[in-house]
Amino acid sequence: MTSSNLFDQCKAYINSQGIEAIRPLKEKRPTVTLSRMAGSRGVILGDKLAQYLQEKSDDNDCPWTVFDKKLIEKVLEDHDLPARLEKYLPEDSGNELQTTISEILGLHPSIWTLVQKASETIYTLARKGHVILVGRGANIIASTLPNTLHVRLVGSFEKRAEHVSTYYKCSLKEAESRIQETDKARAAYVKKYFDRDLEDPLQYTITLNTDNLSDAWIVKHVGDAVLNWDQHYRKGA
Repeated sequence: MTSSNLFDQCKAYINSQGIEAIRPLKEKRPTVTLSRMAGSRGVILGDKLAQYLQEKSDDNDCPWTVFDKKLIEKVLEDHDLPARLEKYLPEDSGNELQTTISEILGLHPSIWTLVQKASETIYTLARKGHVILVGRGANIIASTLPNTLHVRLVGSFEKRAEHVSTYYKCSLKEAESRIQETDKARAAYVKKYFDRDLEDPLQYTITLNTDNLSDAWIVKHVGDAVLNWDQHYRKGA
């Protein structure tokens, strides 16, 4: 899925919704949060899961939509913030020095303020439902919402490096370095802003080792878990 198509889908979802569209909990649409180790195929699986759930859905008023990179554009839009602030909300970059200097110089609000605003947007999207929220502590932010299923994707370092090397067309050494930096930065983000351990298994409903599982198997089983959970939940269980 191209970046422009993803943006168009996100805009279509946003335009079809509003604060008034938030339903009572007993009528809630389901939401999925997707936490992932770098290279565990989170981007690909998020898109395929949304497609699978949409094909199974009879609710055409609210299409299943993935909020990954485009989530920050939604945050900036929600809070009337300039687009230039997007680069100061990285989940997977550890450039603390640049961020701190920029704050001191008054080039943008504090990162704590930006993360708070991002959390407000994530929580609102999770309540509305039919969204797959990727990373950024979404599972923690939406942990109290009963309409939300939390998925964690993991895998061996070797398999993840192979995937990153193929996906980004880079050397295996570059892929290994990228995975190490990304995993470290994501764990630091969750620890710093939410005081939680990203690897704590109790934060997730489902954890899958993607090493030897096909995309189709993962999408079907996670998708069916969402659909079965939704039916169970709507019955008032």
